[in-house]
Amino acid sequence: MDFYYKDRTTRELDIFRLEKVVEWAYQRGYALTVSYYLEHAEHLCPEPSIRLTVNALMTDLEISQTVEVIAEAFALINGQ
Repeated sequence: MDFYYKDRTTRELDIFRLEKVVEWAYQRGYALTVSYYLEHAEHLCPEPSIRLTVNALMTDLEISQTVEVIAEAFALINGQ
């Protein structure tokens, strides 16, 4: 899959890559979301990021597995 588009800004490319990471993780049973902001209405908009919620009932193993899936997704997406 080609991730480079000449007409996209750096911010748009970052968001596109994060969306691919979220999609990849979702296909493996993990629910993540890309944080979206009102870019034209906010002053000093934060960098694109993934929003993740951790529950107090999650075990250390579940948290570790989630971290591994996210790391694997980033490695695959950035490696292309």
